[in-house]
Amino acid sequence: MACTERMPTGPRNPQLSVSFWGYVVMNNLNLCIRIATMAAFLAAAAPALAGDAPKEPAPPMASGLSHELTQALLHANYAATATSVEDLHQHLHHVINCIVGPEGSGFDNNFMNPCHGMGNGALPDASSDAEKKHLNEVLEHAKAALRTDDFVLAKDAARIAVWTLMTGI
Repeated sequence: MACTERMPTGPRNPQLSVSFWGYVVMNNLNLCIRIATMAAFLAAAAPALAGDAPKEPAPPMASGLSHELTQALLHANYAATATSVEDLHQHLHHVINCIVGPEGSGFDNNFMNPCHGMGNGALPDASSDAEKKHLNEVLEHAKAALRTDDFVLAKDAARIAVWTLMTGI
């Protein structure tokens, strides 16, 4: 099943449907994130692995919108799979910091910026209106999860943020 495919309707029993298909969706997203992370690593490491290492040292982190989105997705997934509301909120702050960038509205210096050195933030680095609209949707879901201490509601909003990142841009 592709990472961005819509999940089929679950079994006829609606109580089983939500938990069963929710489990399948999250496992599918976890696998897709692992594959995307490994692909990015292999692409960056390919010259060194092939013996064609560049003569100049590479910058410590890659730059660009795709890398910021990968980090935002990774931390959104951490939030969606968190075991406490505190951990969930922490990772959502990381998502927001990656999306808005250090100069953006909503950036919180009290939390790590996993996208440090990659660009100005996914939203400022986005070139099209469609990309910006999509990233604002992700921000709304992340902010909604931060506004509640209800673990179930926050986790649902984090999962929607993951899904929105996976199916967007």
